[in-house]
Amino acid sequence: MSLTSFSVEGYRSFVRRTTVDLRPLTLLFGYNSAGKSALVRALPLLSASCGGGNVGPLALDAEALRKPTYADIATRISSRNKLAFGLTWNDDECPITNIEITLREDDKRHLVSELFARGADGAELLHAIDVPGETGRYEITVPGEPLMTATLSFKDLRPVLSGASATLGISKVARVTLGRCVQRLESLQDAVHWLGAVRAAPERRVVYQGEPVRLGSTGKEAAAKLAYDVRGRKLILPRVSAVTRKMFGQSIDVRDSGEEFSIEMEPVERAPLRISIADVGEGVSQVLPVLVLGAMAAVGDLPLGAVLAIEQPEMHLHPRAERTLAEFFGEVIKAPSRPRLLIETHSENLLLFVQLLVARGDLKPEDVSILWLETLENGESDCRVITLDARGRPKDWPAGVFSEDVKTARELFLAQRRAPS
Repeated sequence: MSLTSFSVEGYRSFVRRTTVDLRPLTLLFGYNSAGKSALVRALPLLSASCGGGNVGPLALDAEALRKPTYADIATRISSRNKLAFGLTWNDDECPITNIEITLREDDKRHLVSELFARGADGAELLHAIDVPGETGRYEITVPGEPLMTATLSFKDLRPVLSGASATLGISKVARVTLGRCVQRLESLQDAVHWLGAVRAAPERRVVYQGEPVRLGSTGKEAAAKLAYDVRGRKLILPRVSAVTRKMFGQSIDVRDSGEEFSIEMEPVERAPLRISIADVGEGVSQVLPVLVLGAMAAVGDLPLGAVLAIEQPEMHLHPRAERTLAEFFGEVIKAPSRPRLLIETHSENLLLFVQLLVARGDLKPEDVSILWLETLENGESDCRVITLDARGRPKDWPAGVFSEDVKTARELFLAQRRAPS
């Protein structure tokens, strides 16, 4: 199942509906506090809210949110008691290709107030809206059937389809459609993979405990994934090592002693001297989870069309290494598994290298989307979509963005002219 877009409305500083079309490579730029992290983290929030034992519909204890209340994530800029999320898929495994869920707060609880399900042609397949003053009661409409007023329960964001009172008074067609909504929503658990901006420091030695279930937000499990790969297919480590050789001039390997393992680096051209990854620069340890997650997607370890939401992948990297990172991203999105990368970044160099890949013909312009986020005068976030032409030139790039180098160079020149010789 390939997730192709998501939308938020009334979420954090996003008052109006903001839709993110997930191209194979989507880059998020913007000044600090413009809403980039909030937008990226909407995906792991929704993923966590579609398969856990949440107290309410939203997984407010999700790692991506840092334990807020509903009032903390619902926008404070508008007085509307409305928080809405939308999801769109492009495959034909299920007739439902779009789901929209609206929530509201009632007596310090947040509830699902509205659920839309639509097909590929945009036609409405189901609409459920809660009855005012009757908690748990919904008016449900499906094409070709009379309006139903029925009891409907939710477990996180998923409609409940089992139990004595579940779907009481709901027609068979409506139950089938709700079941397909559940199928779609549950797919998010495996489809969305999030790496936060601060990755875990590497450990010198790790006790081997088999294959990790997934890479967490800190990437701590990246080393265990490499150790498991070395004992099995040996598909991920060679890819990662090829990138580190190009980035840092050092290959990466796993020293496996049976019960324990360690990750080590070895220079390619200098005298061979293996060094623990715990003793090399932060750039290596911070980018390692990014490379492992990308390699997992490329070799098919993640579901088809998986979304990799990564914050600041260039952390602690030299610009020359950022070029290799851009090339790595370009290779990942070409994999048969068709992963989609959602990258939050401040790096002008990363953008320039992506533009170069397009200009050279290594990437198609339609494979890349750039989102520029900015804060309006009233405090809300605005999202501008910027595309690249066949020469890698951005269309409608905001004036003044990334002009700091030129401005500083001019200030330096003027200061040098005024300085005494």
